[in-house]
Amino acid sequence: MTTRPLSAIINDAVTQGKATFELTGQVVKAQFRKSGTSAGVGAGLMVMALVTVALIPAVLVAALTLGLIRLGLWPWAACLIVAAIALVVAAILALVGIRVMKKVSASSREAITQVKGTIAALSGTAKATEEG
Repeated sequence: MTTRPLSAIINDAVTQGKATFELTGQVVKAQFRKSGTSAGVGAGLMVMALVTVALIPAVLVAALTLGLIRLGLWPWAACLIVAAIALVVAAILALVGIRVMKKVSASSREAITQVKGTIAALSGTAKATEEG
């Protein structure tokens, strides 16, 4: 049985460790490249889906307008009716949005008041500790 010097065993272990580390790094890089490519493709498909969904209201407006014309309305009258409906929907959405924002604003003010109260209480405690 031949014995190798300890320095040779350590040198081999370090060399193998370096090789393993480098291979692991290459594998991780390859996985990230693949994941990054998949994420990019997925994000692109999501954007395309959102653009497609964004076109739906326009198609519905056109369908409603053409339907009114088909029912015998003059084209300009059908367009005005659809525009009025869109205006009412937009107004309702804006009013609901304003109400929601007011609630958020009120709750934010409450949170700020609570934080200020906490800071004041802690400052008072800190001052009392410094004085005492």
